[in-house]
Amino acid sequence: MTIALRAASGGINETATTVSQATTLPTGTVSGDIQFIHMAVANANTLFTDPTGYTRLYFNSNFLNTNFVTCVWYRVWNTTPAAPTISWTGAGKLAWTSVSFSGTSLAIDNANDNGFHTDGITPATITPNPLTANRASVASVLFVADRSNSNVATAMSVTPPTNWTEPTNGDQSTIVGTTSALRQINTELSYRLAQSGTVTPGSPALVRAGSSSTWHVLIGEGAAPAVTPYTGWGFGVRN
Repeated sequence: MTIALRAASGGINETATTVSQATTLPTGTVSGDIQFIHMAVANANTLFTDPTGYTRLYFNSNFLNTNFVTCVWYRVWNTTPAAPTISWTGAGKLAWTSVSFSGTSLAIDNANDNGFHTDGITPATITPNPLTANRASVASVLFVADRSNSNVATAMSVTPPTNWTEPTNGDQSTIVGTTSALRQINTELSYRLAQSGTVTPGSPALVRAGSSSTWHVLIGEGAAPAVTPYTGWGFGVRN
């Protein structure tokens, strides 16, 4: 079996006093799938409680006074999937996305936190780091979070790199806030299947850029290939 997209889900919550959010599973998620949840909350003091059974893959706190916090979790299901409610401290409006992939013995192959970008250019691009696959074939998944620099009527969105696909429900944005602490916040994801070697994404394009972050994750099937130790002759210099 090869890795395939199952589906994506997502949503927003405009309530400034929210400290929890019920999520929904991507349609058709079953035992054996790997699922990711990506959430961004517009409050610099957010501390997430990890949902039961999920592993925290990334957590970016309030870098450079960006006033939003983002987190990515994943879970390989070995039971009947059920959507979690995620809670945190530091109330704020939020956006979230989730995605599931099917395959055999799925696991994280490689991952990299690209950090924050605060250039404020509109539109702007951010460049995920390349990753080297440890398996013969992997799927590449990109997660982008963005918080607007100002309150205007233009919606936020992300255009994925060439050859990466944004699934239905994979781009979620709140509307314009009423104060500087409640500016728009966006989460987006895209993917590319059947990758090998060094996987180098292009740059996602941001509409209404502000403080942004991106993550690059590779997922693979089965055990990663073992590294064979070098057993040939070695040469050196001895004084």
